[in-house]
Amino acid sequence: MFGRCVDLLIQIHVDVKNEGELDGFQAVLIFSTPPVVSSQSAPLKQLVAFEKKVHVFAKSQTRVTLSVDICKDLSIADNNGIERIPINGEHSFESDDLSHSFSLKAETLRI
Repeated sequence: MFGRCVDLLIQIHVDVKNEGELDGFQAVLIFSTPPVVSSQSAPLKQLVAFEKKVHVFAKSQTRVTLSVDICKDLSIADNNGIERIPINGEHSFESDDLSHSFSLKAETLRI
């Protein structure tokens, strides 16, 4: 029996800092790296969220909030084309030089 994955959105907050003398714009990219899996088809890294034009005033910083859909953005197609979310091992989110690792856990719901 397989479970369904629905409505699992998480928010990622990234602080963008401008140390320059002029106002500027910055693109914020969030990449996901899956755990090492046996499937050869798993991407090494994939873009899961972005904000293409963040305005940051000179000598200031701003916080950007991006949404990631766990069901859609972290799933990997197996050899039969069935989308699954790897739960063995560590996933990570990366943006520029920042990285955050996490593990997922599946639970059985008794209804």
